[in-house]
Amino acid sequence: MHPANRVQPPAAAGHLQGPPLPGQRTVLTALDSVFRDRLPGFMASLEKARAGSDLEVLVFTLDDGGEHLDGLLAHFCAMRALHWPGLNLTFYAFEKNDMDALLPYTHGAKGILGHVSSATMLRLMAPEVLAQHGDVLYLDMDAMVVSPLEALWAGAACGRKFPAKRGRGTPLCAKSSLKSWAIKWMSDEAKCYLDMSFFTREFNAGVLIMDLVHMRKWGLSTCAVLMSRWFGLNDQVILNLYANATYAELAPEWNVFYNRDDQQIPANHWRILHSAGSTKPWNLDDTAHRWRPIWERAEPPGVLYVWSSLVKPFPEAAANNVAATARALPGRTVTVLCATAACINSVGTLRLPNVRVQQLRITQFMHESHPLAGWFRRHALIKVWSGKHYPAYFDTAVRLGALFSLGGVLLDWDLAVTSEFPAGLYATPWCQTLDGARALGAPAHSPVLRLFLKMLAAGFPGYTHGGTWPVAMHNLWHQACPFSQVLGDAKPELPDLPNYITQRPVSAPLEQPLPHFGAMWLDMRSRHLASVGNPAVNLGDEVQGIAAAQWLPYRPVSAPLEQPLPHFGAMWLDMRSRYLASVGNPAVNLGDEVQGIAAAQWLPYVDAHVERDDLALSLPGSAGAVTDGQITMFANAWYGTVNMTWPPSPRINPIMLAIHVEPKVLPLFSSPASVAYLKAHSPVGARDTATLEFFQSLGVETFLSRCMTLTMQPVVAKPKTNCPVVIVDVHPTALQFLPSDVARKACHVSPKFFDHGTGERLDGLARYGHAFSLLEEYASAGVLVTSRLHAALPALAMGVPVVLIITDRMPGGGGSADKNQRFSGLQELVHHVDLTALEDPADWFERFKWFAPPKNPGESELKKIRCQMLDHLSKHHPELVDSIRVFDASGVFSCEDLAAAGQNLQ
Repeated sequence: MHPANRVQPPAAAGHLQGPPLPGQRTVLTALDSVFRDRLPGFMASLEKARAGSDLEVLVFTLDDGGEHLDGLLAHFCAMRALHWPGLNLTFYAFEKNDMDALLPYTHGAKGILGHVSSATMLRLMAPEVLAQHGDVLYLDMDAMVVSPLEALWAGAACGRKFPAKRGRGTPLCAKSSLKSWAIKWMSDEAKCYLDMSFFTREFNAGVLIMDLVHMRKWGLSTCAVLMSRWFGLNDQVILNLYANATYAELAPEWNVFYNRDDQQIPANHWRILHSAGSTKPWNLDDTAHRWRPIWERAEPPGVLYVWSSLVKPFPEAAANNVAATARALPGRTVTVLCATAACINSVGTLRLPNVRVQQLRITQFMHESHPLAGWFRRHALIKVWSGKHYPAYFDTAVRLGALFSLGGVLLDWDLAVTSEFPAGLYATPWCQTLDGARALGAPAHSPVLRLFLKMLAAGFPGYTHGGTWPVAMHNLWHQACPFSQVLGDAKPELPDLPNYITQRPVSAPLEQPLPHFGAMWLDMRSRHLASVGNPAVNLGDEVQGIAAAQWLPYRPVSAPLEQPLPHFGAMWLDMRSRYLASVGNPAVNLGDEVQGIAAAQWLPYVDAHVERDDLALSLPGSAGAVTDGQITMFANAWYGTVNMTWPPSPRINPIMLAIHVEPKVLPLFSSPASVAYLKAHSPVGARDTATLEFFQSLGVETFLSRCMTLTMQPVVAKPKTNCPVVIVDVHPTALQFLPSDVARKACHVSPKFFDHGTGERLDGLARYGHAFSLLEEYASAGVLVTSRLHAALPALAMGVPVVLIITDRMPGGGGSADKNQRFSGLQELVHHVDLTALEDPADWFERFKWFAPPKNPGESELKKIRCQMLDHLSKHHPELVDSIRVFDASGVFSCEDLAAAGQNLQ
């Protein structure tokens, strides 16, 4: 049985049917569905590294029946003609069912190499399938060549001459492993029957120089089948058995491991980068991966569409433009970034091999090298400041941010490509409009675009006290040709773009004008009656008009074609601040705004500021500038102001999470109207066990959600080093127990905001800005020491070790004598010490490792809390699932069901 079929581009046919050409170099790799998006960048690195000589590239892949493989391989062959003309490319497609029976290693099997894919097992068949080949360089698909390969072919990569002479060891060249891993993975049966001497010197199999002639004589493929069937061994163990610790040593620069070798080997000596293990530069959750720019620049440029709206319906016609562009450019990838599941599903149904649909996430723009990383890290605050303008800001940022990262040509949705662009349009920054629709181009990580994006971030008009809200759009953010002023006189001469692009509006106007329908009007009659002194009119005429209007196709009032956008609100504390000022309190506690920022993270935008103490909206301005329509908002808050209004207005669509009710307002929350409201919006998430028990006593379905600040994402890229210990509102009697060296190096921060008479503390927008700065201080701590709930919990959420000090005089209430209130069910998540319960507090403080603090004890519980919140949101507020996906920049909701949540809701 021949297990593979060859698929070749036309240019390669004719000389690959027989043995490789004399002197031709061969690279072998294995490809499965997980890595198919990585193939273009991998191939581009080989094209650059071949250094003028032809290079044969053989790709082993599995046909699992899940995709139309012929179309996918045809796309790769078209890419080869366009981007990798020096690579003689051949695909070998193996039937997955046949290979699973032949090599029954189970993908994801328990053990240290459980991450090995089924596709990499295929290389064990290379000696037989490539029956006329000799030496080959094998590369895992997560490797990338960054230097010419000539030295490797010349033999400089191995510790001894390759291939080895008889009696001088196995003719295989590899990089030795630092640790013995296979013996931990192999079964007792395998250890009993097999020669274990290779454990004295194991190797990594991601970069190998293999002599297929020797492997055929040795019978590697037959041995592999038997070892896999009998003992369940995977390819790395089988290759190590074959080498038996006698392989040649590969120089480390030819297999550079991330986070190990790259720290020791100078970058100008790197030859092949290998992202071994689970950390990959293309994984968006790893925003600090140093190799991500290398991978992004290696990707061949294509066409880019970005759908950023989280509230507008995705127009079906937009997918048609993607399809037209993809069919016009068979040798390029059309990447579509989608903010919503509706967009992903619509474009995904195209099933075109060169269309790559990706979930839009702000992590794509938060790598430390991205010029908009800092802007996106502040997204929660910017939402609060920019209000209804945030969607426009966000659209500009993600579109240009994606163009910077990926390069290529960025098109508005009303545009479709009709034929291949001149190559120069992918290599230089440019922009042009066609009847209002924009097309922009730039290479990945373009210096011109980088400069403009830095200007964009610096030009964002932040809020200052006394300013207007919402913050207006800066002119840099809504230019037709965004970076034209950076290009200046260096603007490239562009071809006539209508020869390559056509305009196909995704929401075309109706061809025929709408007919008109009228209602009888009586204004003239009413004015006449008034002119003769009649103080009243008879409404019988209007009654007749209503009777007639009910039979007309639509009302005689012009209605907007688009539905009005929904409103999203943030909890506002202006009433509370004014009250505190009226009783002579010179400061406000910013913990309330910290809770508001935690909630704003997950909303599409914030265009309503809703007073916490007037949720009934009984006073003018309690919902800010929003005077009609429903407002979706998190109800997370401390409720304890005696003159507050409750239950909320019917206009409020509440997200009932993280609620704390103070004893003094229990009667208000126990009223029949309140109980009916709570039951209608149940289940209700209680912040603490005391509130949980109170709601249960009312017969309200409730659960312990904990605090919304437990979802706070890091607001700084890297912690500062000048402040290893940050102390937030700890009573002086507790600070006396700090070791002297800790006290000397500590910084003191307070959530109390004093405006020194400027009135700034009465300005909610200013308070939110100061609260965000406070979070930046918390996130920069080596360890945070506090008695404040809304310092401890957000710091915990941001990964900062926390020491919560409990005394009988806690700021904000909830001290040791009242443990079952604000802190109940929360203090166990962090390191905590109750000074009223310890005989010798100084001993605890002396033993704690202040400058190498242990992780918080509640990290596993934190994940459960967050996933419980996600479950609640998915079931009761599905309109936020898309927003959560987009704005989760640090894996807060990295629950197994997050991807499924959106699918289940459609």
